[in-house]
Amino acid sequence: DHMKLGLKLLIAPLLVAAVSLSAALIYGVVDHQEGKKAARGDAQDFSRLKASGQAQESLSQLRGEAYRTLSLVSSLDEAKVKSMRADLARQGEDIKVGVSRLADAGNADAAAAKTVADVSTRVAEYVKRCDKAIDLSSVDPAMGVGAVRAAEEIYTLLAKDLRELVSRTEALRAERIQAADKRQLALSMGLACALIGAGLVAGWVSWRIQRRIVVALQHAVGMSDAVAAGDLAIAANDTQAPSKDEIGDLTLALQRMVQGLQGSLQTVRQATDSIATASREIASGN
Repeated sequence: DHMKLGLKLLIAPLLVAAVSLSAALIYGVVDHQEGKKAARGDAQDFSRLKASGQAQESLSQLRGEAYRTLSLVSSLDEAKVKSMRADLARQGEDIKVGVSRLADAGNADAAAAKTVADVSTRVAEYVKRCDKAIDLSSVDPAMGVGAVRAAEEIYTLLAKDLRELVSRTEALRAERIQAADKRQLALSMGLACALIGAGLVAGWVSWRIQRRIVVALQHAVGMSDAVAAGDLAIAANDTQAPSKDEIGDLTLALQRMVQGLQGSLQTVRQATDSIATASREIASGN
């Protein structure tokens, strides 16, 4: 009630504007955070896929090197065979190091972490069986072939595990995108509800202000009509407290005007009474 009329009329649009700006700011901040989160997820996915591809390539090279050594073991001296077996062991360790990067990139997922652990174990077993096949081939090629078959079983499982890691990475990416879409939808719905609520509150405030303004104007119009009809007692009998705005100022001005008119009429009445008294005295003297 102590606000001027111009400020009262600005309450509703200012409320809607404040809520709209706040919603836009919140949406921008959350969208920026979601973008950074998505970028980190994409980087992790790229790291996983890159590590998986490198592991598959290194495993294929290890397999080819093992077969080459088996094919040449009968024509090589012991020192050369020993050197080639050491190279196979080194390649196996390199693959395990690469697989450990998969564990670092996928430690948030239990299924992926388990598969990575299986891959690391099977790489060590594959290298061990290849080394055994080479050792047996130097004694009996037939025994070496049997050992290679056992190594091939491990290789098949390794290739399957690496494919599962790629599939799991793609599945995790799809889940992350779906979760981000759900969060975006929830945020949009929440901000929409906030805007709708702000609109309803602004509408209620506007209705309350309009109602008070109309009532005050009707009161001022009623006072003006009464004065025009000659009823000056309305100002004296008015008990409604005027509002602290321009309409309240108008009501007070009308009250002061009526009080001024009452004073003027009282002065005229006193002057008239004095003239009447003097007239009677003159008439009596005559």
